[in-house]
Amino acid sequence: ITGGIATSLLFSTFECWMIAEHNRHDFGVALLRYMFSLMYLVNYIVATSSGLLAQASVVITPLTKFGPPNLQLYYGGNLFPFDLSILVLLAAIPLICLLWEENYGG
Repeated sequence: ITGGIATSLLFSTFECWMIAEHNRHDFGVALLRYMFSLMYLVNYIVATSSGLLAQASVVITPLTKFGPPNLQLYYGGNLFPFDLSILVLLAAIPLICLLWEENYGG
C-alpha cells in the first residue's frame, strides 16, 4: 500500500510543480503540452539507457572484495549499478545546490 502511495506522489509531484511554474511565468498552453511530451520522451530514453548501462557495468566489473580482512565489503558485479548511483548522486548534489531556486510557495 505504501509503495503505491509513494509511486503516486513521485509521479504527480513533479507534474504539479511543472504546472505551477508554468502559470507563474505566464507561458502559453502549447508550451506546457510540449514540455510534458518532452518530459515523457526523455524519461523513457533515460530509463532505457540506464538499464543498458547498469547491465553493461555488471558484465564488465567483477565482484571484488576490499577493505580490512574482518569486514566483508564488496564492489562491482551485481552491486556496481548501485555503486554508480551513489556516484551520480554525489555529482548531482552540488549542481542542485548551485542551480536550483527554492520554491517557497504562493
